[in-house]
Amino acid sequence: MDLDTIKTCSAIDKTKPEIIFSSLQVLFETLPYMIFVKDINSVYVACTHSFANMSDLKDSKKIIGKTDFEIFKDQSLARRYVNDDKKLLENGKNLVDYVEPLTDKNGKQRFSSTSKYILRDANNNPIGILGTSKDITKKIVEQQRFKKEIQYMFTLPQDAYTAIFLDINDWRIISQKRQKIHDYEVPNFDNVEHFLKIAKNITETSEDAHHFYNDFSKDYLISLSEEGRLRIVMQYLRTMTDNNSHWVRDEITMMTDPENGHLCLVLIVKDIDEKKLKEKKLIKNATIDSLTNLLNRAETKKRVQEFLAKDDKDFQHAALMMIDVDNFKLANDIFGHPEGDKILVQIAKDIKECFRECDIIGRLGGDEFFVLMKNISSKEAIEAKAKIILDRVQTSCSNYKEANLSVSIGISLYKQKGETLPELYKEADEALYLAKKMGKNQFAFAKNTLAFMSSNSK
Repeated sequence: MDLDTIKTCSAIDKTKPEIIFSSLQVLFETLPYMIFVKDINSVYVACTHSFANMSDLKDSKKIIGKTDFEIFKDQSLARRYVNDDKKLLENGKNLVDYVEPLTDKNGKQRFSSTSKYILRDANNNPIGILGTSKDITKKIVEQQRFKKEIQYMFTLPQDAYTAIFLDINDWRIISQKRQKIHDYEVPNFDNVEHFLKIAKNITETSEDAHHFYNDFSKDYLISLSEEGRLRIVMQYLRTMTDNNSHWVRDEITMMTDPENGHLCLVLIVKDIDEKKLKEKKLIKNATIDSLTNLLNRAETKKRVQEFLAKDDKDFQHAALMMIDVDNFKLANDIFGHPEGDKILVQIAKDIKECFRECDIIGRLGGDEFFVLMKNISSKEAIEAKAKIILDRVQTSCSNYKEANLSVSIGISLYKQKGETLPELYKEADEALYLAKKMGKNQFAFAKNTLAFMSSNSK
């Protein structure tokens, strides 16, 4: 109930007191607002149920005839209310919309906007006090959050390139702050359009950030707010104005300015380049063979198993190749282990360059390599690939003729009949043994692979 409502209530027919009293009684029993009436001695004569629930008595009937000291256990709170009443009557001026703290039934602090009006008789003498109060906790919390975000922006974190405060409704940059990190500093933006031109320099177009800044507009941001998406965090690779790429973290918070009701946005762009590079290095160390830069044993097996687990009706055959370096122990004995490592690195490079990005290539350990060649249409395609590998390795190892280096290859075929990696591995290993037995520098197919191919070509 505001001052206009109080004034309206004064324009009623005072010749019918019974109707007026009955109407007020119904209002006090049904209104959801916190309203109370006190006499000149600060004794309660009426109150709504909402007000009673805020007190310790919880019953509007029990409050009638009592003072604040009797209905509130917190005597300091009661004393403050009584002193407010005295000040109101002494000054003769209404108190309108002043904020005071409350405590709900769960002990949590809330806030109310309270107004107190002096009630007067026909001779304009004070006869009591009418008080109204409304819960403004949400508004206060929004104000506190708003101030906290703005304060956070103006105390720019050490790892932040910039902070931008944007009024979405007016579509203008209210304020911005920036600092230099690793000799790089973002530009000062003239307006929202200038900011967007720079913001769209996303290195990877598949990133969420690319879509966010591509759709960035007043209507888009308002729609996100209406969906409840008030906090957005994105990590991505950004192309800076010096054309170098850096990993950044955008922290975007949207909130309503409690003063004017405008939707605002606070953007803080943080530098996470060093952290991200460390993460990528850890991932690489966990999945990549440190010597050859191929996948390590565990990661190779994991990716092959994931591939075999796929349910793809358009799937074509896949060939599993076991590749072993012939006479590698002899090479180590003749040339030494450091030179042996160089040989393995070169052979790994030769093998990798023979396959596509989609194929799975790894080092199982020692001088043994492992390849899953995907989407194979014919036996001839596999044979051609195996011959290329044999030729390339022989060419690369021509400087080590004393060791007579080459590779042998064993091949099994995934036929989409529920084979597991251990089964395919066993078949390829047996074929590898056969290739070695045939004199090395050879490739051989698993026996059931040949049978399958023959029946499939008929």
